[in-house]
Amino acid sequence: MTKRFAVLGSPIAHSQSPVIHTAIYRELGLDWGYQRAEVAAGQLASYLTEAGSDFNGFSVTMPLKYEAAAIATKKSLLVATTGIANTLLRLESGEFAAWNTDIPGLSRALQKAAFNARETVILGAGATAVSAALAATDLGINNLTVLARREAAAAESAAVISQHFKKLHLDINVSHGKLASETVIADDPTLVISALPGTAAPDFPSALLAADLFDVAYDPRPTRLEKIFSEAGRQVETGLAMLLEQALLQVRIFVAGDISQPLPNEAELLSAARAALA
Repeated sequence: MTKRFAVLGSPIAHSQSPVIHTAIYRELGLDWGYQRAEVAAGQLASYLTEAGSDFNGFSVTMPLKYEAAAIATKKSLLVATTGIANTLLRLESGEFAAWNTDIPGLSRALQKAAFNARETVILGAGATAVSAALAATDLGINNLTVLARREAAAAESAAVISQHFKKLHLDINVSHGKLASETVIADDPTLVISALPGTAAPDFPSALLAADLFDVAYDPRPTRLEKIFSEAGRQVETGLAMLLEQALLQVRIFVAGDISQPLPNEAELLSAARAALA
């Protein structure tokens, strides 16, 4: 049966999700459609109403992840605890179930890159920063620092992160401060996870260049931070790795309604999607 899906957000023209999803569907022998749609902040509910039953589900990117979680009537545990969703599946009732594949997708990408996450610094605030912090908890963090240009946003993100860490009984110190060169980093950082736009090159503390970089952004390539850390001789991984992993988990949901249900030959599916990107 032909099904239709789309990735929603703003801006959205740069999204590589259609390439990845289409490649995976093809490998699975599914005649499914997947497209992009520009949806601005505050417009998700009206877009979903207008779309009606024409679409079976959606990938959701910035700035709509909090709206997606609020709209869903059925929520995964991660969505319920963080208030952040990036995947919507239409139910038979016409309502939506929501998942967050960003967190496990980023966790899988970080583990494959074999980063040392002992002292992790998150650059940026908001939904992506929260997802990055929660993903990194699977890597044995001793300390986490959240740095953002907007201190209020950093404080809000730190509150969500701290609440989750307490539920996991993790002894992790979450702090926040302005993203600036004079910011003091308490410990020697081992990993920087950037949740900033790919064009951003903030005046960050020079101590961060002693760490490796996972840049959640992937457009433009190379991102400005990717270039800076690469020139400093650090290991760098970009958001394409996360995008591939979280998309695979989304396809699990779109196929079976279950993020924990593996697809056939997932390694081959990822290879096909990676080749399509190349």
